[in-house]
Amino acid sequence: MSKTIEEFFPEFDKQTDETNDLLNTAMILDDKTTQLVMFALSVRSRNELGAKVHFKEAMKAGATIKELSYVLALVEQESLQATDAWAEKTLRDWQDWAFGGISCSCMR
Repeated sequence: MSKTIEEFFPEFDKQTDETNDLLNTAMILDDKTTQLVMFALSVRSRNELGAKVHFKEAMKAGATIKELSYVLALVEQESLQATDAWAEKTLRDWQDWAFGGISCSCMR
């Protein structure tokens, strides 16, 4: 947690700690699966430290390099599909807005 949040919004920091404690206590998934999921989420959110930590923890929990590579491939494929879907949806009606049908206050 950032020092700013710790200092100026300690209630949030405390709640985050309590949520982490609850998740660690509940442990519905086995440790290996949890670490693989956390690795995937860290990669997808471009959290460098998280990706390294959960990669290492997944290996400690019994994950193989092949399994971690597979998870990485899943994340990359899903990211590509999400980007393609977002781009298609966003740009589908380009002819309606590309020639003057859109404006922004940033464009002066």
